[in-house]
Amino acid sequence: MFWIVLALMTAAVSLSVLVAVSRARHAPLREENDIEVFRQQLAEVEDDLRTGAVSAEMAEAARTEISRRLLAAKREADGRAANQPASQRAWGLRVAAIVAMPVLALGLYFLVGAPGVPDQPLAERQAQLNRNPDINQLIARTEEHLAQNPNDVQGWMVLAPVYARQGAYDKAEAAYAQAIRIAGPTPALELARAEMLIFQQQGTVTAEAEAMLKRVTTAAPEQAKPRFYLALALTQQGQTAAAIIAWRDLLADANGDEPWVAAARAQLNTLTDQSGSSIVSGQETAPTEAKPDEPRGPTRADIEAAQDMTVQDRHAMVAGMVAQLETRLAEDGGSVQEWSRLVRSLIVIGEEQRAQDALAAARTAFDGDAEAEAQLDGVAQALGLN
Repeated sequence: MFWIVLALMTAAVSLSVLVAVSRARHAPLREENDIEVFRQQLAEVEDDLRTGAVSAEMAEAARTEISRRLLAAKREADGRAANQPASQRAWGLRVAAIVAMPVLALGLYFLVGAPGVPDQPLAERQAQLNRNPDINQLIARTEEHLAQNPNDVQGWMVLAPVYARQGAYDKAEAAYAQAIRIAGPTPALELARAEMLIFQQQGTVTAEAEAMLKRVTTAAPEQAKPRFYLALALTQQGQTAAAIIAWRDLLADANGDEPWVAAARAQLNTLTDQSGSSIVSGQETAPTEAKPDEPRGPTRADIEAAQDMTVQDRHAMVAGMVAQLETRLAEDGGSVQEWSRLVRSLIVIGEEQRAQDALAAARTAFDGDAEAEAQLDGVAQALGLN
């Protein structure tokens, strides 16, 4: 049925063009009408001369003027017919109406048309647009609403995540700030606002964001996300020992399938590689062929006890372990790996001069051992020591 209707419509259009072309072909030219009028005027002049209505001189003058106009109209008609033959124009239009126009119409329809899709009334299309409005229109409507109702907390909470998905983190942070102003600080709102502040700074945890994250952790210690950002803040601030402990604490409470686990492990591995110390990283180590009174690395009990310490107490614990290692190596000596560990650990806790002294002592202990000296040189170069 569709193709029958389409064929009938095409035929109707073609027929209308053919009828117009046919009428145009048989319609007289304007010059032809003028020629006929001038000939009638000549006949009238002759009639007036025979009846004596005009004198012979007047009749001659009128014949001369009318004849001049008649010749001019005839020349114009002949010129137009020579330049644009009516038969050729009519033939071209017939071809266009019968062949070219239907072919072009069908080709265009096959290119962009969809005959299998049912028609959709205007009312239904408008309803569809209303059901799925453009996201920018929704944002504009919500912004207009909030401009008139700035205390609508639900509006701010709806708009903030939309801004965040669009990457407008400054607007999202401002929206969360408005929600906090109205509803008061809650762990969810403060965490969301702190995250927007971090995203604004390309991942840097600002002091304002850190303060909010600490409040969130105090109110909801079971949440992993604020602890993740706080560990990241320690890493960015160069507090390596505290950051390592924070990352290890976070990973210890993880199931292993959380999306942030890979990033946390990468941060921990990076810090561990930089420190080069099992003491600083908090890894559980067991003494190998150790004497009963020989200092050893921290056990799991030490690590669990450290979790309840303050940051200052943890620093003190780490410094004490480094001092024990330093004393043992000075008195009994050790492997080149242990000396390297000591040098790195002293740099981590900020004792650069002691690290220089330990490096000099290690070079003295391994004087003549090319392999050990090369390893110590690599440690010195990596840490920027002479």
